[in-house]
Amino acid sequence: LYKKWALTQRWCRTPLKRRADLPDWMKDAPALLTFCKPWVENPKAIHDFFADYWTARHPGVPVVAGLVGWEKHGEWVSLDYFPMHPSDAVTRATMADLKTFNAHPWPWPSGHWWTLTRGRRPDGTFRLDFRNDFVRQDGPAMSCVRRDGVTLNTDTPDWLAGGERACLCPGSASARDFWTKNVCLELVKRGAEMIQVDQDTGAHVPECWSTRHGHKPGEGLWKTTDMRLQFEEAIAAARRIEPGFVLSFEEPNEHFLDMLFLQDYRNCRFAFMNQYDWEWADVFGYLYHEYVALFQTDVSNGNSFWWTHAAVEGHMPYARFHDRELKFENAFPGKTRAFLSRWVDLYHGEGRDWLAHGRHVRPPQVNCRTVRYVHDFRGEGTARTDMPAVFCAAYESLDGRRALVFGNATSERQDVAYRLGDGWHRLTLGPNALQLKRY
Repeated sequence: LYKKWALTQRWCRTPLKRRADLPDWMKDAPALLTFCKPWVENPKAIHDFFADYWTARHPGVPVVAGLVGWEKHGEWVSLDYFPMHPSDAVTRATMADLKTFNAHPWPWPSGHWWTLTRGRRPDGTFRLDFRNDFVRQDGPAMSCVRRDGVTLNTDTPDWLAGGERACLCPGSASARDFWTKNVCLELVKRGAEMIQVDQDTGAHVPECWSTRHGHKPGEGLWKTTDMRLQFEEAIAAARRIEPGFVLSFEEPNEHFLDMLFLQDYRNCRFAFMNQYDWEWADVFGYLYHEYVALFQTDVSNGNSFWWTHAAVEGHMPYARFHDRELKFENAFPGKTRAFLSRWVDLYHGEGRDWLAHGRHVRPPQVNCRTVRYVHDFRGEGTARTDMPAVFCAAYESLDGRRALVFGNATSERQDVAYRLGDGWHRLTLGPNALQLKRY
């Protein structure tokens, strides 16, 4: 019923594969690789990975190349970003080099959040203090405020180490213009083809009670409509420099799907936060798979259950090049590298009409072993739950062909029985195998 309604909305007018506003490479089933700060600081390591491994192992497969740690004052310290770390010259050269390998630079600014202070000292001072700059640039007038209409609606995320941040209000035309010019366009001028608007949608722009911004004070639909206006303004301005520019953002919101290419989806992580042992359910992907490319940003390299679930559910092949791992063989040893390669090959190759561009349909009944899964991510609490040893999803391509995708999340051979309209079928999957079957 919900999908039937959604198909009448503007965000479901055109499947991703048929969108005229996206460049061809985005519709060519790309993989997604994120390079963390030590890699950003060592562009030769990034170059060597593409030159020595990727172009030989996966020729012709485009890459969304995420860049983390480029911020001037450290990760997630905003909005005083420039010159970029380690320098504008180095980062520009890195972005230009990536493009020679059909890899497309994708930095993540911290949405509309503006860091005021970071690193509180025992005497109450801060290691970084941007409050004077915030006032000088008229930040208070553009930011979300509390019920009194004056006090900034701030928060104190743990990465600011006792510091505080304010948030530009998307209902303020001045704030939208400031973000477009001073964040979005500055990144595009340096070579970015895509930008992740992080920490806005899922992490929540706070309520704003200003009577001067032009929106109704308090919470309301204006936050969605005005954020969409922000995205529209930023995309239009950026495409005058980079015609194929698109945005992505953190966590699901269907209202923006028609202007996105990919979306940061975190159902696996949040199912287990605070020790809840909820079942993984790819609800948003089931509804909107053919309209947006989803990925699991928090997936741990080598977590076979997380990766297998993401692969079977048609998420983009994703890996993160972590700290100090400046050689690919160290970052992705043995089985991890083999699974990532199979994932890329299936998503970009034989399975693309379903995994990259198809729509989810009701999966069959599946019988297989269950195994105990232990989840502990970023200290958010350990959860233990029973997981199927084999994941399964069903798809229909845009031209009506159907296929099943199976993934064995274990390092042992697994026998599976699945039920279709003509009865039960059996399948044996090798260790950590991915397999597509037409039906």
